[in-house]
Amino acid sequence: KTVGDIASADLKLLASRLGAGGLRLHRLAHGQDSRMVDPDQARKTISAETTFNDDLHRREDLEDELWPLCEKVAKQARREGIAGRVATLK
Repeated sequence: KTVGDIASADLKLLASRLGAGGLRLHRLAHGQDSRMVDPDQARKTISAETTFNDDLHRREDLEDELWPLCEKVAKQARREGIAGRVATLK
């Protein structure tokens, strides 16, 4: 359920359930990541998100929250003169 759960999980259990991905998640949960960071790399995504105290289940409630987030992303894209092909809702 949490990064802490992954960090404290038994490596054999993670490997048996998730394979190599489980081992990678365990390393990341412990702050171990050998990938290089390139601060000059071009942006790959624009995002806007929020966390709710309680889960929203009604479509109307979700739409009320989603629209301002869409506007925020669109405004940033227009400002930077870029366009995208994929939108992901999580």
